[in-house]
Amino acid sequence: MKTVKDINLLPEEIKDTEYIQPSRGGNTTAKILVGLIIGVVIIAVTLAVPFAYIRQKEKELESIKNEIESDKYAEVREVNAELDSIVEELASKADVIDTIDESSTPLAEVIVALQGAIPEGVALTQIGYTNNRLSVMGIAPDRIAVAELVASIERISLLNLSADVNVEDGTNIFNLSLIVGRGGS
Repeated sequence: MKTVKDINLLPEEIKDTEYIQPSRGGNTTAKILVGLIIGVVIIAVTLAVPFAYIRQKEKELESIKNEIESDKYAEVREVNAELDSIVEELASKADVIDTIDESSTPLAEVIVALQGAIPEGVALTQIGYTNNRLSVMGIAPDRIAVAELVASIERISLLNLSADVNVEDGTNIFNLSLIVGRGGS
């Protein structure tokens, strides 16, 4: 008697066939190789696109430069050259004006500063101005008033004493010689 174990329900043609197990290693290698190739292609494209964009922009820049250098814009270049020379000339004249402004002191400003320095009782009788030098003559009630005037003048940044102060005995008439200029004491 045959047991269940001996009964084979497969058709006769299939009974003698052997089953082959698929190899697991070969398929994985192909997948890795394809992945690497795709990765290299993506990296190459990523690096090539910016270079291509830069080349395109360089060609556009070159065509714009050629357009600007064409005869069509010759008059514009001439006008720009004239403007540049005019700007340079104006800048040199502005430097001369600035130098003059720095070296000169407005006389009205000097007189106002001197007037503010005069103490009570002192009267100026004569003021002379020549080549940034100011000569001042006046009369004071006493020598202390003259000393106060000199001290006040020393505090004015526009004026510096250039010589000793002369005071006549008995009359208290004084004579000052001052240098006018910015940046004194």
